[in-house]
This record gives sequence, structure tokens and C-alpha cells, in this order.
Amino acid sequence: KNNTIMKLAIVGCGNMGMAFARSFIQYDLVKRENLFLIEKNDERRHILSKEKEGVVVNTINKDISNADLVILAVKPQDFPSLAAELKGNLTENQVVLSIMAGIKISKIQQLLDHKFIVRAMPNTPAMLGMGITGFTSAEGISIAKLFKVENLINATGRSIYIEDEDMLDAVTALSGSGPAYFYYFVK
Repeated sequence: KNNTIMKLAIVGCGNMGMAFARSFIQYDLVKRENLFLIEKNDERRHILSKEKEGVVVNTINKDISNADLVILAVKPQDFPSLAAELKGNLTENQVVLSIMAGIKISKIQQLLDHKFIVRAMPNTPAMLGMGITGFTSAEGISIAKLFKVENLINATGRSIYIEDEDMLDAVTALSGSGPAYFYYFVK
């Protein structure tokens, strides 16, 4: 049981971002009032507010610096403009977890001007809490912080730590899209 109160911010509340959010709530890893959902799309934001999934906001500001972990769950093509907003609103010791496909840690570090990046590749069954997520991290993140991140990822299924980031792209191709192809094939 985790008795330290965790504060989380999720930037981009599409299917995968919300799958993570709901898993965290389900396993009591974070309280709704400590879960900040940052969503630009008005319609989506309205739905999330109505369903009271967390604290729903539409802008990135200094408040994000209060989060223990910031999860980036936007579409990869939306990242550069997001990075410009996010940069300068992070504190030095915050961990940023990216679940964006195909964007390397070095690129995220560069665009955010931030060191502590963890990159994860969840697959579609993570939306059902049955995912297998490969993850890797930038250098210098403490084991304690990595355990926290792993604990959160495990709420969506299971996780595998991958030392070599290039292997993560292979995971993306195989495990990320594989189940979707399988379901399509079955259908």
C-alpha cells in the first residue's frame, strides 16, 4: 500500500492516456483530486469533466510542477508544439513518462530541456488492464523513482524494463500493434 500521496499529470487524454488514468484510480495509486488531466480538445474535456475522471484542465501552466510524474500521452506529431508549452513548467527532479510512439528519449530531453525521461510502449490490451509494456529510461533516474513508475505501469498489466532503447522500437512494432492485427484478423 502506497501511503505517500502521489500527484500525477496526464497530458493528452485519448484512449491510452485514459486507460492509464483509470487503472491508477482503480488500484488506488492516485486519488482523483490528485490526478490532473490536461486535454486541449473541448468536446473531450467536457466529457471527462462530466464523468469526473480527475481534475480536468485545458492549459499547461506552473501547476504541472506540483506533479510527481508527468505522463505524455499525446500523438507524436503534436509533441513539438506541446513541448514548447511544457518547457519551463517542469521542475528539475520531476520524472516525465512518455507513451508516445517513436520519439526517442534524447529528442524529448532536447525539446523539453529536461533530463529525467522514461519512455514506455504500452500495447492495446493495456486498455483492458492486460497490457505488456516495455519501458526504458534516461540515465540518472533513481531506482526508487523507477520503481514508482514501474508500479504505475503495472496497473495496466505487466511491464518489462528494456536497457537498450533501440529494442523499444522493436517492441513497438511487435507488441504495440500485434494484438490489434490479431483482433482484426479474428474479426
